Amino acid sequence: MIYLDTNVVLRYLLEDHAEFFPRSVELIENNDVYIKNEVLAEIVYVLHKTYSVSKQDLSTVLIDFLNMDNVYLDSKQVACIAVKIFSERNIDFVDALLCALQKQENITVVTFDKRLNNCLSNS
Repeated sequence: MIYLDTNVVLRYLLEDHAEFFPRSVELIENNDVYIKNEVLAEIVYVLHKTYSVSKQDLSTVLIDFLNMDNVYLDSKQVACIAVKIFSERNIDFVDALLCALQKQENITVVTFDKRLNNCLSNS
């Protein structure tokens, strides 16, 4: 199992670097790869804020990527739900992860954040 850093996944998704894109394809498509939630959050942030990828496009691309058979996460279901929540609501991705965790794993999340509380109460 290979743990990937944000930049490897970004090169794979963006196909924007002549040297690193082929290497990222080789790594991702020929190995079992693990994406930590922290790395996923950074991927979402960079795609949305730096590359101005719309939330809807980000959701489509990331869910397809996360659902690859050789891509592993703490919880694939939670990650995909979080990406969907992020694309539909005005909250940041870490809050979307917390909302998805509550929804999927039936945990209690406590926050003073009004947007997150709204998401939590509607999950």
